[in-house]
Amino acid sequence: MNPSIRLLHLEDNPLDAELIRLRLEAAGLSCDIRWVSGKEAFESALAQETFDLVLADYKLPGYDGLSALKYVREKQPELPVIMMSGELSEEAAVDCLKAGATDYVLKQRPQRLDAAVRRALVEKEELAALRRAEEEVRRQSLFLRQVIDLNPTFIFAKDRAGRFVLVNQAMAEAYGSTVEEMLGKAEADVTADAQEVARFLKADLETMDTLREVFIPEERLIDATGKVRWLQTVKRPIVAADGTADRVLGVAADITERKRAQEEILRLNADLEERVRQRTAQLEAANKELEAFSYSVSHDLRSPLNTIDGFCQLMERAAGDKIGDKGKHYLSRIRAGTQQMSELIDGLLSLAKLSRDQLRSEAVDLSAVSRKAAQACREGEPERQARIQIQDGLLAHGDPLLLSVVIQNLLGNAWKFTARRAVARINIGGELDASGETVYFVKDNGAGFDMHHAGKLFGAFERLHSHSDFSGTGLGLAIVKRVIDRHGGRVWADSVENEGASFYFTLGTVG
Repeated sequence: MNPSIRLLHLEDNPLDAELIRLRLEAAGLSCDIRWVSGKEAFESALAQETFDLVLADYKLPGYDGLSALKYVREKQPELPVIMMSGELSEEAAVDCLKAGATDYVLKQRPQRLDAAVRRALVEKEELAALRRAEEEVRRQSLFLRQVIDLNPTFIFAKDRAGRFVLVNQAMAEAYGSTVEEMLGKAEADVTADAQEVARFLKADLETMDTLREVFIPEERLIDATGKVRWLQTVKRPIVAADGTADRVLGVAADITERKRAQEEILRLNADLEERVRQRTAQLEAANKELEAFSYSVSHDLRSPLNTIDGFCQLMERAAGDKIGDKGKHYLSRIRAGTQQMSELIDGLLSLAKLSRDQLRSEAVDLSAVSRKAAQACREGEPERQARIQIQDGLLAHGDPLLLSVVIQNLLGNAWKFTARRAVARINIGGELDASGETVYFVKDNGAGFDMHHAGKLFGAFERLHSHSDFSGTGLGLAIVKRVIDRHGGRVWADSVENEGASFYFTLGTVG
């Protein structure tokens, strides 16, 4: 069932009012009619109630339909009004329509009334729908405007003449203007730099002509304060239904701070490179001084040691048995001291050399290196009983010469500190740890050491046993650590005093 039509009827003649009601009922229109006959009642009803339609008599005593029509338009612009009259000139009808009447119906032709009412109601609904659509468009437009104005990037659109048809607040502020002021203005109106204007317009036209998006990684803009800004811009054509583009949409991000940071990084890198160059030059000079010092140590210190040792031998031969056992003992002690001093010089030179020589990186067969070092130990003391177990296929990657030094020192230590065992047991091998890294080891059943002193183990000249018990310079393990450090690895030890020692090392990246 159709809902009832709320109708306000302004009519001074009750009989005409009744006839109209009956006419509407006969036409099948369900109407709830409020009949009023004068101005005050009409305006009061309009203020207090809601109606779908107004029927107004054109001529009333003391009040006319045209005044009523103007009042409705003032108070409720969208409410349809149909004028009714017994006689209405053509000029009066035009006046009514101009004043906003929806239609007019002569009382002599009431058959037009039902069609006029239906048409007025349809027009009212269409007008209401149009108003709702306009309101939604306005709401969406306001929402989009807020979105682009809150965006810190520059958002704009231009036509082929370079005039702005869209600008957001961030861009307007950069130009020292407002959104309203910039709309409709050309780039030349807001940018003083003619070269910038030409460059912007060229990019805009290229985008519209090619119908392709243009990416500009870096472009300069001088803002209203004279500050230079750097932008990264994307321009895209706005394509019409006919496939052409007469507008371009642009989004530009301000990359000024990023560019400044990049320039600062470049400056710092240049400074760093210069400092590295200077340090490299200083290092090269220091290395040359070190080489000269090494030569001086090797030549100037060894010469007096050789002299002392030589004269000791001559004295022993010349004196013969006259010198006695005590004299021979003193001479042997002097010669042993010179030999130890010579070994210390060799160790120091080796330690210094490790710090400056360029490392090579290649595959190294540690099994073969270990067998060669073990053979040298056996040849030096062929009378000793020793069981040396070397794992097959023990491969590493690093400097072959320096890794040989590591094995020689670790195996040499194991050989030395097992000298008092009836049978020396030495084991050389490798195994994977939990992380998959290869851990190499040299284990022995020798004298071992107290782990409380393990922190001093790899220091230069550090000894955990007296020289009278075990000879040596105290530089072997320091050399091992220097080599392992240069390979980016780690070295450590584990021991129980009088039960042997285990030395472990890993190899990282050669450097």
